Amino acid sequence: MKEKTKSIGQAICGKPSWANRFVLSIGTALVASGLLVGSSSALAGDNDREGRGELARVFPPDSHPYGADYAQWSARWWQWSFAFPTTADPELGTADFGAHQSGDVWFLPTPFNGATLTRKGTIPEGTALFGPVLTTWWDNTGCPNYTAFTADQLKGLVQQNWSAVTETSCTIDGVAVRGMNNPQDTPYFVYSPPFHYTLAAHDNVLAGIFGEPCIPDGTTVFPAVAGGVYVMIEPLPVGHHTIHFGAVVGPIANPALTFDVTFDITVVPHRDHDDGHDHDGR
Repeated sequence: MKEKTKSIGQAICGKPSWANRFVLSIGTALVASGLLVGSSSALAGDNDREGRGELARVFPPDSHPYGADYAQWSARWWQWSFAFPTTADPELGTADFGAHQSGDVWFLPTPFNGATLTRKGTIPEGTALFGPVLTTWWDNTGCPNYTAFTADQLKGLVQQNWSAVTETSCTIDGVAVRGMNNPQDTPYFVYSPPFHYTLAAHDNVLAGIFGEPCIPDGTTVFPAVAGGVYVMIEPLPVGHHTIHFGAVVGPIANPALTFDVTFDITVVPHRDHDDGHDHDGR
């Protein structure tokens, strides 16, 4: 879930979008994806297995899985997200879950601007999954004129946006990730380092989704700063798995955005995974 501050963001303070893109994942500016990935009643049912002492299969938020910390992975996730055209974007449902995915870590494609939906995907065994329960970002792009905020000022705007988030949650096969209920003090919240991203060569998301039609395709943007709640999920056993993200922006009783996103994941042995076709989709 993600958000830039451009849809809800304009309502809150000027430019954000959410992904669960507050971009889901809320995901979006908080990234325009989605914020609430699950109602309180639904989340209560997901705690049954946790009550039996099971722990969700996630890397600790202070760890460095696969050579990078959560903050660095969050910047990589955003770079991956921005590179898709709207016509072939797994976050929009216009490309396959496996689009532009390879290596030990695959990214979870979360929706923009609040959503209730299910994504399905097949991944090879031994693959970790990283994505935002909810995230938001700021940069200086704008139409007709860019702003000139420093990276520290952009971080301050992200912080201002995030103050509106009231709920985040994640369950993996019915087991809740502990320590995520309060989005204002959860250890799973990180700020990215300042990062650059390059938009798709055609049908870029800033023009097509975030209301900035003057931004040319192929543009590289720097600096950008994001903040959000993320999880790095350990490689899951071969078979079927369910990942659920939930988030709320604004008062629980009258939210500005909610996200309720389910990922139905099938993990297959390497020999059964079709890597022969083009997953890029760009």
